[in-house]
Amino acid sequence: MTRSRWILASLAFLTLSGVSCTKENPLDSLGDPTEIPKIGLPVNVVGYIAAIEPGIYNPKALRLYLALETTLVAPGDGVITKVSNTNSLVTIKIFHSAYISSEVSGYFSTTRRVGDKVKDTEILGSGLLITDGVTSGVDFTIYYDNRVFCYYSFLDDESRQIVNTTITNSPFPCF
Repeated sequence: MTRSRWILASLAFLTLSGVSCTKENPLDSLGDPTEIPKIGLPVNVVGYIAAIEPGIYNPKALRLYLALETTLVAPGDGVITKVSNTNSLVTIKIFHSAYISSEVSGYFSTTRRVGDKVKDTEILGSGLLITDGVTSGVDFTIYYDNRVFCYYSFLDDESRQIVNTTITNSPFPCF
């Protein structure tokens, strides 16, 4: 799919999702559509991550186990294109550029809506509580051209360092 068709499809999706385009188009905030953004982890305090391992359902995703209840943050600048609530767990998908989007599943609560612009490390919602000493997991997935892609390729240097020193299970990174 060409870039212009993809952008038109994205705009149509946002319009059909109930996003009102007033004076400002939220996609304009993304800047150069060909730029490949660096993505951070959706937790802004290193001490809150108890463990990291490949995703349970997809080894190209990350599962972050939280040591404490914490806020979860935007892993990069973008526009929210999906907010869903299943079994009291919230999933948020953020469109970062013409090719890159990320999804974080496992929020306890959020006030965000489709069409909201977010900045890197801006608070998106609350992480889950620890119940009886068991940490709750948050799934973090990166998409390249709407396909699940190895998260490690797009992480910023600080996030790569955290993953390198915290990951608890192979395969790593993404096989």
